[in-house]
Amino acid sequence: MGSLPALLLVASMTIGQASPSSDAPTTEPRLAPQAVSLAIEQLGAPDFEVRQRATMFLWQAGRAIEPALRRATESKNREVRLRAKSILDDFHYGVFADTPEDVAAIIRRYRREEPKTREVLWEQILSHASIETLIAITNNEPTAAQRQQVLERLEREGQVEEAVTLAEKWRGEYGSPEDLAKLDEFIRKQVPYFLAKRQFEKSESLLEQSATDSPGIRNWAAFLFLRGELDEKIDELNAQLVEATGPAQRSEIQTKLIHMLRVKGDEAGALAMARQQDAPDGSLIRGLLFDQREWTELAQRQNDILATDPNNIEALGFAAAYNRLAGNFDDFNKHVTAIRERAEKLFGGDSLGHCREALFLNGFTDEAIQLLTREDIADAFNVQIMRNQYADAFDLAGIGTTRESRDAWLGEILERPDRSKNWQSNFRIATQLAQILATVGEKQESVEMFEQLANSLKGNGEGTQWRQLAESELKAKMIEEAFEHAAQAYDKDRNGASITLLFVNHSSSAKTWWDIYSGLDPDEATRTRLARVRNLFYQRKDHDEVVAEIAKAHARVQALDVKHRSRVKWLHAIGETYQLHKEPEQARLCFESIAKEHAPAAIRMADMLAKQEEWIAASDWYHSAWQLDRQPYALYLYGEMLSKAGAEEAGRESKQLARLLPLGGAARYDGLAAHLAQRGLEDAAYEECELLRRCSTWSDLQMFHAIATLSQSVATDDPLRAAAYAEQRMLNCLQELWHFTDAGSYVRIPMEVHRDRAKGLLKGDEVSDAIVELQMCQRIWPADLNIPETFVPQLDEVLRTEAADELFNRSYELIDETCSIFPNSALHHNNAAWLAAKCKRRLDEALVHVNRAIELVPNEAQYIDTLGEVYFQQGKTDLAIDCAKQCVELEPNTSFYQEQLKRFQTSREQPE
Repeated sequence: MGSLPALLLVASMTIGQASPSSDAPTTEPRLAPQAVSLAIEQLGAPDFEVRQRATMFLWQAGRAIEPALRRATESKNREVRLRAKSILDDFHYGVFADTPEDVAAIIRRYRREEPKTREVLWEQILSHASIETLIAITNNEPTAAQRQQVLERLEREGQVEEAVTLAEKWRGEYGSPEDLAKLDEFIRKQVPYFLAKRQFEKSESLLEQSATDSPGIRNWAAFLFLRGELDEKIDELNAQLVEATGPAQRSEIQTKLIHMLRVKGDEAGALAMARQQDAPDGSLIRGLLFDQREWTELAQRQNDILATDPNNIEALGFAAAYNRLAGNFDDFNKHVTAIRERAEKLFGGDSLGHCREALFLNGFTDEAIQLLTREDIADAFNVQIMRNQYADAFDLAGIGTTRESRDAWLGEILERPDRSKNWQSNFRIATQLAQILATVGEKQESVEMFEQLANSLKGNGEGTQWRQLAESELKAKMIEEAFEHAAQAYDKDRNGASITLLFVNHSSSAKTWWDIYSGLDPDEATRTRLARVRNLFYQRKDHDEVVAEIAKAHARVQALDVKHRSRVKWLHAIGETYQLHKEPEQARLCFESIAKEHAPAAIRMADMLAKQEEWIAASDWYHSAWQLDRQPYALYLYGEMLSKAGAEEAGRESKQLARLLPLGGAARYDGLAAHLAQRGLEDAAYEECELLRRCSTWSDLQMFHAIATLSQSVATDDPLRAAAYAEQRMLNCLQELWHFTDAGSYVRIPMEVHRDRAKGLLKGDEVSDAIVELQMCQRIWPADLNIPETFVPQLDEVLRTEAADELFNRSYELIDETCSIFPNSALHHNNAAWLAAKCKRRLDEALVHVNRAIELVPNEAQYIDTLGEVYFQQGKTDLAIDCAKQCVELEPNTSFYQEQLKRFQTSREQPE
């Protein structure tokens, strides 16, 4: 054995001119073989220092000497074997000469510890070790979860191509379908990166290899559809299907064809293919049937599900809806009865909620509200008020309809502030009641009730109750009180909702301004700061003073350190506020100062320039926004500007790429269609939503948004289709995990479905069927005045007077009842008169109502206009003209009153 000096001498020897091996290219010099051999020999030296230096030398030599180390693990010398294995273990776990000492120590400990401790250590390794080290560990321990984390770190660090290459390599090593699905999902997620680089072949390759499940196939199909290659792929798969051997291969091809045909728009073909599968997927078939609104077959399939699982509440709700739509009223009534019976046995919880939803969405609104009363009486009260069912709402809450009964009810609540759930519901109802009283002309009672509620909270009120009070005061137009009590709410629990509730139309901007003032003047009192925010968003006469306040904050924020974490966000909010106050030049300067680093500001710059038809300048800013955050809509709008500037081909290419980027995912709505619609590109937005509908399932949130947009888009020209879309959107909420966010939607949306269907049926001269739909509208929302106002004249025109009378009378009697309960409600007296005038019924009563409204609130243009309409329908045209002139004088900028005057005058000039 050589001496230590000899070892060091040999270790320093290199063969600098040696050529690197073809399979391991490197620019580093290779060690002399004799140096490696001598170092391995010295691993077993008697001298500890020599052993240590030899170990260090071999470790620093790196993986190039692995073969020699593996041979050393078979040495007869135990020390050589152990040290060689230790070095190899380091290499296998990515510990090399350039690995930081602290990271190397964690990894070495990781190798020794038990699984639970290893999990903690892995998190440290993941955040601190090099990618090379992480890959080494996951190659040595091929754990799917850890590999996924390594890929995600590569993605975060912008090494997308490396991540995809690694994922493709690992893909062949996975055995678990769940792990493979996650890996495929990761690969699909990276496709937009390659699309943005216009690497279409690579993108298609990744999509095809990751099309191992339904979402993957739909993404691939969306790509092919937009590239104009879907028909060719369908033909290719059909040919493969003919040659397929075995059921597994056939099923795989058929599944791809089903999704591709649906994305193409051949939904009938997709359904036919789904039926041909050897083992048909019932869930997939139901989705395809739902696409095509095949209610009869869906009803039968749902009945079959209930035959084996009669307690499935979701299936019961769908069965009722499908049988109703299919016209199977015996089965419909049977299922509704089962829902009622089920609900009777429940006292709360999700199942009761599902029963309530099923009744709401199948038109049994009153019964559903009774169930809602058992879950949340305040919500039930609010829904009844929304339906203008005041008497029912008050009875439901035990309030009564007289001043005395209201005072007694409130007294009981205020005497027992036990903060129980029941008390909290009643307090919420009380705040709503106080707001209602202000609306119906009982202002003094409303003020007194609000004062009593506020006094009851002093000392021990919680932030939640103060917010409820402030919100109701705001709706009652008691602005000062609302701000005072919102401030008290904020001081109680520092909840930002206390601020945003005061700024209904500008909640996000107001909260940001609150943060601006908090950051600039942290010691400022809550009420002072709230008053400053109020000055920016509540109408004031002194425009210059408001702009000066904005400019003052602008200068202070602009002067902050550029690294301040909120500076950019604050400047953007300041720019938006300049725009709100019609100061475009100041807004432009504000946005421009941050637009090169902040995509939303670049978008604002582009939007402003686009409105001025400065297409090239706008395109530059849209392109900057695209470069900053890669949002598809920014790229699309860049292309739109190029097209408007005359660069048609370049514009078309950019828009086509923008359409490709979302593939079959949710970004097609929130990253593209929604923004296009906001900028007036409704046709393009419709096209994106229609494609998204074919790329989504009925349990996807994006489907909910897409269907809503499609329904709104066709409502004017094709109300039957709008109703069909809205019905599908509504029925989606029969799924156990889907709900409308507010209880009122369970009334409004079903009513709109029947309303639009009635419009379509009347348009097609199917009057009797339309009347049935209108009756459903009134069953759901009896006091909605728009239904009789819109449809009574149409029914009169087709000589269906009896149906028109019924439609009018039900709504009129309810509004008349409200006027009896609240005789000082100018609003309701006016509404009763307007309804009668537009329906040309009970005109004498209408005159009494509208005169009472004007007596209560003189010089209100809206009420004087109603008086004019009543006179006009009575044939008193001169008096109608006088009323219209008064309205124009009171509100000269309201075009409606000018149109009314012209209408009345034109009528007088026409011969009888």
